[in-house]
Amino acid sequence: MRDMAAENVRNKIGGVLDEKIRIAWPYTHVFFDQALLSWIENSFNAVVIMDLLGHYKALPHSTDTIDDCYNSLGEGILDASMVGKCRGPIEYYIEYMINYIKDYKIDCVIMPMHFACKHVSIMGQVTSEIIKEETGIPSLIFGCDSYDSREVTSESIRGKISDFINQVVI
Repeated sequence: MRDMAAENVRNKIGGVLDEKIRIAWPYTHVFFDQALLSWIENSFNAVVIMDLLGHYKALPHSTDTIDDCYNSLGEGILDASMVGKCRGPIEYYIEYMINYIKDYKIDCVIMPMHFACKHVSIMGQVTSEIIKEETGIPSLIFGCDSYDSREVTSESIRGKISDFINQVVI
């Protein structure tokens, strides 16, 4: 699998054939809709580059001394997923998102915000405005329960995403 992935990178073959849209998804999945990302790929030739929980850059750890080991592991934990992205001043998150958009040549941002995460919702709104100002990239932010479809259904979520991509992104 590793060799195949390396070969695809060398040959500039992406995860979605005829890719047209690159989506930043800087929050968690909608776990109750297991087919959502496949639907996005098939419906729009779009690829979701990464999500918040899966974006963990594991930098090499220093093993020179026991103190270096602890410091290195601690720094790694502080940068992990929600811990790394949802702590400290909002400027850290904004910088992370601007770099993410530039590094991965993102076309749009989609953030299905869990109803219980009010602090991240506000971060997303402010960051979305700055992303638009600095990069011109549009964002879709909507509330849902990532684990329970009773409040917001799959059909509703897919409708929001479809409208956003068709009316704003394309």
